[in-house]
Amino acid sequence: MEDAAGSLVQLDDVQGKWELLYSSVEPFRSSPFFWAFQEGLVQSRGVAAQIFSFTDSIPGAHVGAAYQTISFDTAKLISEVDLEVFPGIRGTVVTTSMVVQEPPRSLAVTVQNTRVANSNLLPFVDSVTVPVQEIMEAVRGPGSTRVAVDITYLDSDLRISRTRPDNEIFIYRRV
Repeated sequence: MEDAAGSLVQLDDVQGKWELLYSSVEPFRSSPFFWAFQEGLVQSRGVAAQIFSFTDSIPGAHVGAAYQTISFDTAKLISEVDLEVFPGIRGTVVTTSMVVQEPPRSLAVTVQNTRVANSNLLPFVDSVTVPVQEIMEAVRGPGSTRVAVDITYLDSDLRISRTRPDNEIFIYRRV
């Protein structure tokens, strides 16, 4: 992969914490959970589109900040999306995935689990982790939570990613 100046970069440069600046879809769909949901569980773009159009239009829903923290040392991608559903009900949806490099410019992301953190309504929910990988693989088989994302641009401050095969665009800035 080449950076803005045309020189080669290493995907290790992707490590760190990134804030979502722009998304070609609803920002909460920057979570790998939704990539795996569409590709691995539903396996139908039409059905997924209908489900997403419903979730995208929930009255009073507001998506706040969205972050990804990537570490190849731990082989983890942690996605955090702040949500408010109906005025006053807030929390952060945290999805943990395994991440490995797919040279020269892609990441293989395997969703492992998801949970809600910092819930202001039901604090006990914070201790519940949903084993997404285990559930989806029981339904659809091994590898059903593995998705690919291409890094189409990377410099020290900006990363542009596209999901495969849908080419959803996500632009992040390093924080």
